[in-house]
Order: sequence, then C-alpha cells, then structure tokens
Amino acid sequence: MRLTMFRGNILFDAALLVVLLLLMYVFFHQHNRFSAVPSIQPTPSSLNLVPVNEHGRRKYPAADISKLIDTRIRQIPDLRSRECKRNLYSLNEKATLVIDFNDYQFYDLKNTIQSVLNQHYDQLLEEIIVVDDGSTLEYIRQDVERYLDMVPKTRLVQFKTQRGTLKSRIAAMSEIKTDIVVFLEANVLCGRGWLEPLIDVLIKDHNVIVLPHYDRIHSPVSLDYQATASDLLATPTWNFGIQMRPSRDAPNQGSTQKYFYASPAMRGNAFALRKSFLDSIGSFDGNFEEGGGDIFELSLRTWICGGMIETAVCSRVGVLNLDDQLKPFSQRNCQRIARLWFGNLKEVSLRLAGLPTMIPETDEAQAATRLKYITSLKQCRDIHWYLQNVAKENIIPTESAVKFGILHVMTGRCARLANDSKIDLIDCNEVRQSRSKDEIFELTTEGQLKIRDRCVTTENTAYIKLHECHSNDRQQLWIYKGMELRNVWSNFCATHVTDPDQTVRNRQIVMAQGCETSSDHRDFLHWRFFPD
Repeated sequence: MRLTMFRGNILFDAALLVVLLLLMYVFFHQHNRFSAVPSIQPTPSSLNLVPVNEHGRRKYPAADISKLIDTRIRQIPDLRSRECKRNLYSLNEKATLVIDFNDYQFYDLKNTIQSVLNQHYDQLLEEIIVVDDGSTLEYIRQDVERYLDMVPKTRLVQFKTQRGTLKSRIAAMSEIKTDIVVFLEANVLCGRGWLEPLIDVLIKDHNVIVLPHYDRIHSPVSLDYQATASDLLATPTWNFGIQMRPSRDAPNQGSTQKYFYASPAMRGNAFALRKSFLDSIGSFDGNFEEGGGDIFELSLRTWICGGMIETAVCSRVGVLNLDDQLKPFSQRNCQRIARLWFGNLKEVSLRLAGLPTMIPETDEAQAATRLKYITSLKQCRDIHWYLQNVAKENIIPTESAVKFGILHVMTGRCARLANDSKIDLIDCNEVRQSRSKDEIFELTTEGQLKIRDRCVTTENTAYIKLHECHSNDRQQLWIYKGMELRNVWSNFCATHVTDPDQTVRNRQIVMAQGCETSSDHRDFLHWRFFPD
C-alpha cells in the first residue's frame, strides 16, 4: 500500500515538472519574440526623427490580416451610390499613406489602420508611414511597435518630442517614395472603396488636392457610422475657421451623378495630393506653430496659386466631431494667414477674429519673405478672386466691420430680417442652413448695425426695424459691450421678447428694452456674433 502511494507521488511530481517546463518554455518564447522587435536607434536630424528598422519584422500573411480587424470595423456600411459601386478604375500608380498620432490616440489609430486593412489594398499602397508624434507613455510606445510588427507595409517614424500634425507631415514627406500621398488623422474610418477614387482623380489631374466625402462617426466607442448629406462642403469662415455646411454648388441627392466637385476649403482629416504639386506651390508651411490654421492657409494657397480642391463623391470616410468648426487657437498663425493672403481685408479679418491688427515686425518680415518665395514659383491671384470665384457663398464684410456674422441671442435663437422689417428670432439650425444675406449682421467701426446696406434702428415705439442708413443718426448707433447691444439714442438694449402685437401669436422678435434686469433674465439681452 505504501509502495503504491509512493509510486503515485512520483508520477504526480513528474507530471507537475513537465507542466512547469512547458510553461517556462512558453514564457521564454514569448519574451524572446517581443524582444525581437527592433530597438529604436536615434538618427541625426533637426526634426529628431527615429525610424524603426524594418529588418526582422514579422508580418501577418495576407490571408491572416482579418485577425487584426475589429468587428465594429467590419460593420461600417457601404454608403456609396449604385453608380459608384459599378465604377471600374484603371490605376497604374501607387500611393503612400501617412498617419500621425500621440500617446492615447494610438487606439484611434488602430481603428483607422484596420479600416484600411479591411479593403485589401496591396496593389494600391506602397506603404503606410505611421508617425509617432512624441508619445511619452512607454507602454504605448511598446504597444505601437508590437502592433505595427504585425501590419504589412508599415513603417514607424518617431519624434522624441511632440511637434504637432504639421511637423509630422513635413517629416514624413522626406521619407515618401511615391508622388501620390494620402494623409489621414487618427480619428478617421475609411469606407468601402475609398482609396481608388482619390488616386483616380490625381492620375487625371496633377494640380489638385482631392478629398473624400466626409461622413459622421457618432461615437468613438461604438463607432456608429452615419451618412451625411451629399451637399456638405468644407467652407472658410471669417475667424480663420473651417465649417462643414450644405452648399448649392455641391450635388444633391436628386441630381445627375457627378463624381467630383469643387470644394472651397478642406479639413485636415483626410486628403490626397501629389508631392510634385505641393512642392510647386511652396510645400507645407513649416513656420506655422502648433495651434492650427495651416490647413486653412493651404486651402487658400491651393486655389489662389493655380490649383484646385475637389471632393471625390465615390470616396467616403467617417470623421469624429464633424460638426465642430476647426478654428485655430494660435494668434500668430491667424496673423500669418491674414498677412499672406487677405490683402486689403487683412485688418478686417483680424478684427472679426478678435485679434490684434498689428503684426510683430519679425512675423511681418517672415510672411513677406514667404509670399515672395511662393509667387516666384507660381503666378497667384488675390483674396477677392477667391471670394468671387471659389467661396462664392461667403458673404463679404465691409472694411469697417468690427463684428460680422449670424446674430445669436443666448436664449438659443438667431436673428433674421422679416418681411415687415422687424427682426425675427428663429431656430438657429434654420439660419445656418439657409445662409441668407438677411441673416448676416455687421457692426461697423462707426457703431452702425447693418443687414445688407440698411441699418438696424430703434423706433419711438421700442420696436427695432431696418431702415435706410443715415450718418450720425443716434437711433441707428449701437455699442456692443459685455455681450449687450445698447442703442445710443434710447440707452436701451436689444432684447429677445414676444411681440406685443396681438395680431400675431407667439412671434419672437428683437425689441429695445431696459438694460437693467435680473440675472435670471440676462440671456434675453446677451448676444454673440457667429462669424459666417
């Protein structure tokens, strides 16, 4: 009995030892596999670039790429029209894809790359260059290397410190082997067949920047992908911003199929171009600091200096926060744009953005040198040509404008001129959709508040109506301070009220009322101008 137990214990111990040896083998095998990821060796560069050595990388075979793709990515709907799905492209050039990220953006980056891998673009993509813009979290840096170790045709370029998307793209340009380049941000999901139409446009026309149609990603977690209207265009605003808006120039759902159309501006989320074209108009402007505005400037420069921006209808990508205006937060960048391209509208554009009109001498000189260089490469037009021929739906302020745009009361409504010359207050979405000249207000340096060429006037009855302008008429003079619009003649403030006229029911209008009110009712006389 004891001998049997003893033999049983020996067998048990032997089995346990075998299991331990197997576990140790697996551990060391995994450790060595991760250790095989190439180490990052610094290279001398003014941009502190650190390319990752490709040697020794393990890539998934094409048949196994599906293992990297999230179920949410597979469920992205194909929103192309029937005509787009039937299109056949004869493409004889490859493109390079460039994506940048920083720290936690890596997890968005994975979704973006997965949406590209989901389409089997081996024949169209030369490589994918991923720029790590100075990530500081070591575990993310390691995750990036391990992830890209499995993705075919990828190359990692790393900054030692964060420089921003613009500098990342400038750095990538020196690494690119193809003439066609596609730039994506790490918040973009690519729809089915998104790449072919972009390359097709660039093969047919070298002097163009081509955009996909932007759809909306509703949630960064669920990645709900929502179609947007076909007439949605990126348009410039008078605070150096870019806003997605419906446009009469874009094709609508009922129109004859049109495969591409002109766009006045672009967002930086996703676009494609030729390196040779970008070089011909001065390349990316490396003198912009981090803080936005570089894409706004590139939009203007492209059009003014002989190129075009077009949206390819059959290319669709989803973008997070699509409805948010892209507005620079760098004063210096806005001043640079104004000095480069706004000509005699320079001062008014800076005033409307709430910025100083005086540009520091060093920045002034630097912008002058830059403009001289660009115009030595290309014959460029001016801002008035752009506004008259490209951004035709933008309403142009006068040179005396201090505030300009949609007039919004803090109760949540927006102002519009009515047929009886009163100022109605209606739903702001309706105002933003129509973009009529009857909804754009301009406050001048003289204190006149105008719609078109007529002046907002306080009448003896306290009604506020539109009349012909007369210089020095105090009933037509306004002071905008602390969000209040105070009439000089009456010393009353423009206020949101219900029209006291009994013949109309529940009409919301603007009237002149006393400026002293309780804090609970301040929103009724607080106004903001939203630049058009």
